[in-house]
Amino acid sequence: MSDTAQLPRHHVITVWITPYTCPVPSIIPMQGVRVRVRRLPLPGTGWARSSASLRHASHQPLQPPRRAPIARAPAHAVVLAAARSSSSPSSSSPSSSILSFIDSNFIPLALLTAAAFGWFVPTPGTVAHSYSVQKLSTIGQFVISGVVLQASQVVSALKSPFPIIYGVLSILFVTPLLGILVMSLPDVLIQPFEFKVGMAVFCCVPTTLSSCVALTNQCDGNGAVALMLVVLTAVLGVFTIPTLLGFVLGSSLAPTFHKLQLLKALVLTVLCPLFVGLSLQRIRLVEAWKGVGRNRKRLSRLSTLFLCITPWLQLSVASSASLQLTPRLVATGVGLGIGVHCAMLAFNMVVTEFVRFSRRYEEHVAIRKAVVLCASEKTLPVAVTVIGQLGVLGGGGGALAILPCIFGHLIQTVIDSAVVGWWNGNGNVNGGRGAAATNRVGV
Repeated sequence: MSDTAQLPRHHVITVWITPYTCPVPSIIPMQGVRVRVRRLPLPGTGWARSSASLRHASHQPLQPPRRAPIARAPAHAVVLAAARSSSSPSSSSPSSSILSFIDSNFIPLALLTAAAFGWFVPTPGTVAHSYSVQKLSTIGQFVISGVVLQASQVVSALKSPFPIIYGVLSILFVTPLLGILVMSLPDVLIQPFEFKVGMAVFCCVPTTLSSCVALTNQCDGNGAVALMLVVLTAVLGVFTIPTLLGFVLGSSLAPTFHKLQLLKALVLTVLCPLFVGLSLQRIRLVEAWKGVGRNRKRLSRLSTLFLCITPWLQLSVASSASLQLTPRLVATGVGLGIGVHCAMLAFNMVVTEFVRFSRRYEEHVAIRKAVVLCASEKTLPVAVTVIGQLGVLGGGGGALAILPCIFGHLIQTVIDSAVVGWWNGNGNVNGGRGAAATNRVGV
């Protein structure tokens, strides 16, 4: 008390306490000292600090801050709001369900529409084919692929080289061996002969440009690995396809195309447009426009429309050449497409079952999804470009050879969409290992 007695009269001491201190601690003031207690405000609130003043031996306890009363709507207003919401069109209305179905299945629906229009209304497609519009279609797709490609995703994918190596080997060297099996099928089962040639070429081309990446993202797969496989197989396929075709088609059709001419065509329609799209990313305006979510969706839709040009033109040429698209031809093309794609899908599913792509189970499953989808699909534009270089398939024969490729592209999209839907449900070929912890990411 000797020290405090030296304090001047009415000396003020401020004591700060936390907002959660309850009750307020009792403070015994000293004579001639004024003690002021202040409470710190609650986080995120702006109410004034409560205080209490103590003089001599009296002190007033702090009162909790007054809060504004919660505004409650009258009962009749709640009833009116519920009535308005029930009368407005809900997400389960027929129109919204149809639009949602079209948005989810835009690629197969667009391909079917283009094929039907080209077959039943062949004149516009025949005129467009005479102006080499098909080459512009392939160029446009690869330019868009280069524009939407993210360099950061490619760098991220390079951190896992093993799935990239397996995917490239499966796409460019293993699955093309199915073309040998297709060419060895008896002519009694596969008629006409151009169907076998078209499907054999389809087995030798790289993976799809956009659908495999889109499906990978839909099932929570590793999109970076999928993009890396698309880019690498598109570039390396330019150099592997000419050699593979000479091995798959055999000696009967090998002399009908020139490897250097085919290599030149693939460089001009695949490699150069891809690098042009990558160069466009350097333009700030393009980069900013691409960053908007709805613009990326527009680019995806535009790429699909470029893809639809190929079946539209080829079926228009086939229809104008008076080729008969009989039920037997359709059944043969559909059967070839189902058999080849199911064989690729089963092979990659079985092999990746015994391969570990990452130590973390969730990451392994995501990478495995990307590898299975990309290694089991084939791209239509490159197959059409290659078939156009086969001299023995001139005129209507080229259109017939492209038909099984169109069927194969449609079928692989439908089957893989069903597989993705199963993955997103409760399907897990790993026997449920870690399914609860991975939040539906089991393959």
